[in-house]
Amino acid sequence: PADDMNTNAANALLKNLEEPPARTLFILIVHAPGSLLPTIRSRCQVVRLTPLDADDLMTVLETTEPAPPEDPAARAALAERAGGSARNAILLTQYGGLEIASTLDALVTGRKSDVGGAFRLAEAVAGRDQAIQFDIFNRRALD
Repeated sequence: PADDMNTNAANALLKNLEEPPARTLFILIVHAPGSLLPTIRSRCQVVRLTPLDADDLMTVLETTEPAPPEDPAARAALAERAGGSARNAILLTQYGGLEIASTLDALVTGRKSDVGGAFRLAEAVAGRDQAIQFDIFNRRALD
């Protein structure tokens, strides 16, 4: 996100905003607008995006492989875990994210140690798309 820029990057962006190349549109993603330089904020138009509802998430997922689950309860769980984010929903369905999230939830809520569950979680996170799966694990673990 743009609010993670250091001072040098922010100043370079500001220069481009002041004198943009022809036919250029900048789209800045910002989680904390107050952390941007005031001179950058003054040159921006704010567009607030809201999370997608469950029906819209499923519409997005219908265009991907694998398709979303058919079971209404599984769809509701997927929509809740995605938090209104199409990206999160796609990651959950395509990269074993549902399995990672379910296993992590079971480990966290379990009263006794589940070595088998921990092993399955480690296998899921160490799969073929390791970086993506580790990102899913981190997001779920830190929620």
